[in-house]
Amino acid sequence: MKTLFKDSKVHMSNVSAKKISERKALAYGKIHVGEFAFNEIMNDNLPKGNPLTIAEVAGVIGAKKTADILPLCHPIDISAVWVEIIPNKEESCFEAYVLATTIAKTGIEMEALSGVTTALLNIYDMTKPIEPTLTISDVHLLVKTGGKKGVWVCTDGIPPLAQAWLDNELKVDKVLNDLDVTTITMSDRASQGVYEDTAGESAKEILNTWGANVVAQSLIGDEKELLEKTLQEHLSKKPEIIFTLGGTGLGGRDITVETLLPLFNKNATGLSQMLKAEGVARFTDKAWLSNSTVGIIDETLIITLPGSKKAVIENLDICYGIIKHAINMKNGIKNHGK
Repeated sequence: MKTLFKDSKVHMSNVSAKKISERKALAYGKIHVGEFAFNEIMNDNLPKGNPLTIAEVAGVIGAKKTADILPLCHPIDISAVWVEIIPNKEESCFEAYVLATTIAKTGIEMEALSGVTTALLNIYDMTKPIEPTLTISDVHLLVKTGGKKGVWVCTDGIPPLAQAWLDNELKVDKVLNDLDVTTITMSDRASQGVYEDTAGESAKEILNTWGANVVAQSLIGDEKELLEKTLQEHLSKKPEIIFTLGGTGLGGRDITVETLLPLFNKNATGLSQMLKAEGVARFTDKAWLSNSTVGIIDETLIITLPGSKKAVIENLDICYGIIKHAINMKNGIKNHGK
């Protein structure tokens, strides 16, 4: 008996399980018009009027109409579209850049590409009365961000203008500027040399980009006494934050949270709840299984994170927007009345 839809050759991708996130796409293309037409356009001498401003408007419309002309493309709410046409006198061409953004379960690269194509076709349409030899070329995606894969950049390289945009997009505020932090990784197998502590190294790289001074890193097995001893060694350095990595699961060897909770002067349950809720909303439902917690010991903020490299990257991304305020609050409480 035939099963409905099992062997369907044409269907939209099912994005039900994907997480909503902010997504951006930057696309590029150009149209070669020749020296004569280029000068006529720049001098505003075309019979239909100047195509450049109209092309920018057309690019926005093209991005908005993408799902109407690509049958299997998901209709999505577009947050914004920017179109810019750059004259290139040296090549007698016009370069089109389109940036499209959304907050959705699926990417917006097709909208950006549709915007570029529509903008260039508009220039073609308005230029052909004076120059029939026109060539549209190099239409491709330069950058996309958001979703599970994060940032993707065209492997063939991107133009300087696009690189400048990307550098600004990825610019990281030094939220932990010159603050001392430490990390403690709990893993039986990593501490035994079965595999490398990639989670600890990833955490260090990210914290460095935040401007932090990573003054100590430890890799230990999942032992309560060993964690207590290592924790005291780190606390003696008086760091602003200690990040523990690993030991937050449901297994019998996962002892991080049970070890730390009795030592906290103050619990920051709101932060631990945020890690779980944001983890589920942005990355995976498995975030609910994490037993991560946050608290203060003496004057140091303790943040416990899961032990995988991927989970560490995701959880630090969640922490980024609020960690500076958390430190300020902690230090305000610490100095209160002095």
